[in-house]
Amino acid sequence: DSKALIGDFAAMSAFFRPAVRCESVRIAAAPGVSLEALRDRVAAAAAAPANAAARFEAMTWKDRHRLFLAALTLEHHLSVFILALLGGVILAGLYSLLSLLVFEKTRDIGILRAVGLTRARTAGVFLLAGAWVGIPGAAAGGWGGVLLSVHTGWWSSIIFPRTIYYLDQIPTVIEPAAIALFAVLAAGASLLASAIPALRVLRMTTAETLVYE
Repeated sequence: DSKALIGDFAAMSAFFRPAVRCESVRIAAAPGVSLEALRDRVAAAAAAPANAAARFEAMTWKDRHRLFLAALTLEHHLSVFILALLGGVILAGLYSLLSLLVFEKTRDIGILRAVGLTRARTAGVFLLAGAWVGIPGAAAGGWGGVLLSVHTGWWSSIIFPRTIYYLDQIPTVIEPAAIALFAVLAAGASLLASAIPALRVLRMTTAETLVYE
């Protein structure tokens, strides 16, 4: 273009001699190579006595775009914090729902206990209710996240405007182990939220459940 000409340095030197000079050198690292280690080796080579007349500054692409990456990191942390708050609100709602269900079904619990249903099986009913909410919800959330990660074209331009981020698409990495871990944690959290009302049922006696009847 009008500002840069990319070509073989030896050919350019022979054509434009003596006007050609090297202002920057870009090195592509092979997959698995540590960028920081490569940067340190280049900096050490540039500081050698043979290159004393030249001024070199070695940096990785992360060093060059550190302000941009810092902004993305901050947004990532804020997103995680907001999602954690939403998860807490959902768990609090599940706990409130099951607690209200225990309160409303106190008479039914007493009748079931009177006809011989054990405490453990009575409490298991409320654990099962929490599992019916948590396990399908965790599975649906996992699959939904994978679908959104695969099909980023229709929503990435809205959340990340190209005029600001200069991105044609949002790079995504799908890690099955991480998805499975978060799905298990979500299902476990829902069971934990339903365990407190279940423990309340477990401690009830038949006389307590029928005292107001």
